[in-house]
This record gives sequence, structure tokens and C-alpha cells, in this order.
Amino acid sequence: MKSSNVSAADVARSVWAVPPLAHDADGALDHAANRALSSHIEAGGVSTILWGGNANIYAMTEAEFAELAAAVPDWVADDTWAIPSVGPDHGKLRAHADALRGRGYPAAMLLPYTGPGDASGRETAIRRFVDRARTPAILYLRAANYLPPERIAALMQEGVVTALKYAVETGDLTRDPYLDALLSVVARDRIVSGIGELAAIPHLSTFGLAGFTAGAVCIAPRRAMAILQALQSGQRDTAETLAAPIDPLEQLRIAHGPIPVLHAAVQASGVVSLAPLGPHFGAPEPDIRAAIRAAAIALLQGEDSFTEAA
Repeated sequence: MKSSNVSAADVARSVWAVPPLAHDADGALDHAANRALSSHIEAGGVSTILWGGNANIYAMTEAEFAELAAAVPDWVADDTWAIPSVGPDHGKLRAHADALRGRGYPAAMLLPYTGPGDASGRETAIRRFVDRARTPAILYLRAANYLPPERIAALMQEGVVTALKYAVETGDLTRDPYLDALLSVVARDRIVSGIGELAAIPHLSTFGLAGFTAGAVCIAPRRAMAILQALQSGQRDTAETLAAPIDPLEQLRIAHGPIPVLHAAVQASGVVSLAPLGPHFGAPEPDIRAAIRAAAIALLQGEDSFTEAA
């Protein structure tokens, strides 16, 4: 596992894969399955893996998170940048900081906090987490009122925050006053788009962000990396062509929930076996599962032929 400080080159070098988390039938972490899923992702050229919403970190006990923090370095290759997510509330941030301290993670992503509070209090929580964990933060921005751009810039200048995952949905990803304000004070090479491969195309083409996070990359990593490389080279048309096979799965995620649909898709693809997703999600209805299975299998089959053509 990469343990060196985060650089701009690290932010841009890879798609940030955001995989589901494998458990066994008793609810315990399935280390072999998680290692296999990481290996599949890495085999496609992806070298950054982020365990966050798709891993349902929100539902973990303190003990489960501590086990995850100890296990992740053994699931990934030596040069993979592994990013655990923490929080979102201050109580969990304190517990997660204790679990991460001294484990060599270059950064941890703070899940977006939506409970009672204000910008000043959120900034205090960020600072306290970083001080306690001795680990810089990645901010996951889902709302334009999370923190003022100038406060984010100050946190980055101080080394408290090292990167941003930007996922504020405006309805038109080519128009975003908050992102414009951020880019006036924060280097764009520290910001990744956080809404998947399809959204990354207008996001990166318009704002020149460094990269993107995605879920479908867990099934088709080579395709996702080719999309990133096309966008970084200014080849939007190529990126759109490469992304077309991902659209059926992404439309299902939009319609039926990004976390449960990705979990079902990875299971249906056969990349690894996943136990049913735990609280607070139920299984998709049978007709939806059938559609997810068709989309996932087609995407993996396309990855196989994509590999042969590469």
C-alpha cells in the first residue's frame, strides 16, 4: 500500500475505484473476496481504491471499522493508494481517527455530514479528526453550503485537506457557481469528479478536474482507465464512445440507488461473490435484479473483449 504523502500526480494517476465491501454469510469481512475484488480492479490499471459509500461505511460499528482499517493494506498491491472513508458525525470521526492512527494511510475521506451544525463547526470537526488521526483529509463535497471556498483553500494550504471529491449535482454539470468559486482559490489538480464515468465527461471537459471516482470501474477497470486517459488528453468524443457500454448500469443506479445496484451488479457479474448488502438497504426487486444482471454481465463481457483489443 502506498504510504507516501499525496501529490497532485497521485490524484490524477488513476480512476478512483469505489468498490462495495464483501462480507461472508455471517456478516464478517470476507478478506479473500475483498482481496480478489481489489486484484481485479488493479489488473485493469487502476491504482487508487476508495472504500466509502458503496462499502456502506455508514453502517459499521467501531470494531468493524477498526478491522477494515487493519485489513485494507493486505488487500491491495504495494503501490496502490488505498483510501478509507470516515465519519460522518463527530463521534464516528473520533473513533475512526483512533483506528487509523499509525497505520500509514496517506489520507482518509470524510463522508459528508448532513446533520445539525454549521460551516464553522464542520471545519472544527475536520481539524480535530486530522489532529487525532495524524492523517490528512479528503473532503467529499455533496452540497454547495458545506464550507466556503476560502475556508477549504485555507485547509488545503495548511495541509489539513489534501484533495477534494466533488459531487455537487447542479442538473447541468457544465454550469456550477460553487465549483467556479472553488477553482478560483483551489488548484484543479487536487479535485476529482465524484459522480461516475458518465458525469465525469462533462465535468472534466468543462472544468479540467484531475480525475474521477466511479463504481462501474469495479467491473470494467480497463474501460474506465481508457475514459480517464481520453479525458485527460482532451478527447471527449473518444471518452463518450468508451463510456456508452456503462450507461445501462448507470441508469439503473440512478433509478434504483447507486449503492444497492452496484452491490448487486458486482455480485451478478461474477467478479467476486458478495453476501446481501446490509442495513439500511434491501435487495432489489426480481425484475430490477434481472436488469442489473444483464447490464453487469454485458459490461464484464465488454471488458474481456476490451482487454483483447488493448
